[in-house]
Amino acid sequence: MILFLAYIGAYCYQMLSENRESLRLIMLATAAISMLAMAFILTNNMTLMLRPATWDRYFDNPGGSLLNISDPMFWPRYLHMVTGALAMGGLFRAMVGRWKLRRGDRQGSVFVKSGLRWFLSGSALQVGFGFWLLLALRQDVMVNFLGKNNLATGLLVLGITGAALALMFGIQTRVAPTAVAALITVVSMVLIRDMVRRMYLEGYFVPQQLQYTSRYVPFAVFMVFVALGAVVLYYLYRRLKEPQS
Repeated sequence: MILFLAYIGAYCYQMLSENRESLRLIMLATAAISMLAMAFILTNNMTLMLRPATWDRYFDNPGGSLLNISDPMFWPRYLHMVTGALAMGGLFRAMVGRWKLRRGDRQGSVFVKSGLRWFLSGSALQVGFGFWLLLALRQDVMVNFLGKNNLATGLLVLGITGAALALMFGIQTRVAPTAVAALITVVSMVLIRDMVRRMYLEGYFVPQQLQYTSRYVPFAVFMVFVALGAVVLYYLYRRLKEPQS
């Protein structure tokens, strides 16, 4: 439901005329607050997932509104993810601008400059919140990333190096190298998050406990809808390419 509110706010902001600025700002605020709320809920659930010892609180509050904001990881993780999303959104805008420039659209330079500005600002904040998040980890988990575990430490170094290179290339307004460095950083951060999850849940759960079963019907239904979606998108693309009367 919150996601629907975000979409409604974004679409209304885009569709309303500029002379209705107050209403457009309300719609934009609705979209932004909705997305921040979704990030809050996801962060709450993801950090709660890492602490099975606290799950007995469910019996006192089974309504689904358990908050985990007292967890030392909560706020740095929330801010780390939100600022990272802003940075990647800015990078995407810069990549669109680079594509426009290659097609001869001078407006692309505006996209590149503003997109990289968002990317640099978001990335700088994200790096700071990332170090806060590292220090907020449980001590026995944190030391694995500070030299005790070679793989964990190597991934952290790779992520930091990728972030530094992305910032350097972004300052130089080099969109493609910035995107490559950012991709390396994201991949390393995904692997780090998986390692953190495994370390926190050690003794409670290991992936080897899962039993795999084959169910081909849901996959087939999914692929049918993927094919139908591709047909719809192709139709819309052809309509957009048609000359306007």
